[in-house]
Amino acid sequence: MGDRFAGNVRNVAALACGLALFGCGLPFSQIRAQLSPLQGQPLSAATAKLGQPTEERTQFGKRVVIWKKQWTLDADGDDQECVVQAYMKGDTIEAIHFTGDESQCYRFAETLAKQ
Repeated sequence: MGDRFAGNVRNVAALACGLALFGCGLPFSQIRAQLSPLQGQPLSAATAKLGQPTEERTQFGKRVVIWKKQWTLDADGDDQECVVQAYMKGDTIEAIHFTGDESQCYRFAETLAKQ
């Protein structure tokens, strides 16, 4: 009976770890699913979904359009934000990427999903 109990405890622990990992990755997979279809689209498709960009710059000779959402400070005083960067080729989004804090990207993903 002891081996069976230990096996059940391991199964429950593995399930809990899996759910925790799934939950942590969920905001990032949600936002990735919302942003991926914008690749190959005109910039106007991104602005319709994301609103007006917060800045624009040139990196490595490419025009980069940037949206920053939900900037705050956490309890430790660290910046928290979600940043979306669209790398342009003319008026077409050649690639679109995001980086940021999980909690802020989660809020951003929820906003995107509602549109």
